[in-house]
Amino acid sequence: MLNIGCGDGKVTAIIARSVPDGSVVGIDNSEDVILFARNYVPQDRFPGLSFIRMDTRCLAFDEKFDFIFSNAALHWIRDQRDVLAGIKDCLLFGGRLLIQMGGKGNAAAVLLKAPTGTRYGFL
Repeated sequence: MLNIGCGDGKVTAIIARSVPDGSVVGIDNSEDVILFARNYVPQDRFPGLSFIRMDTRCLAFDEKFDFIFSNAALHWIRDQRDVLAGIKDCLLFGGRLLIQMGGKGNAAAVLLKAPTGTRYGFL
């Protein structure tokens, strides 16, 4: 699972607790919050959890994720097209995506075209 814009890592740790046999990667553009998350979340309690400083507009992973989650982060990026392209490249076919972006009308111009047979759910 990938958590985009993980911030201080608290939510990412809660998610990691629900997938004890899987791996969870939290990314954020801020080195300070990534350092905080690494210090806040004890590695011995969450062996499958890691935090990486990464620009969300340049997602770069060799592996693909079953689930990608982002809460209250992507609306801070003015042009989300690169983020969405990176998500498309990182998400397994049939994987799930859950994004929450705040702000009235700020995501109105984002158009997500799904391949045939793919379902996207928005909450």
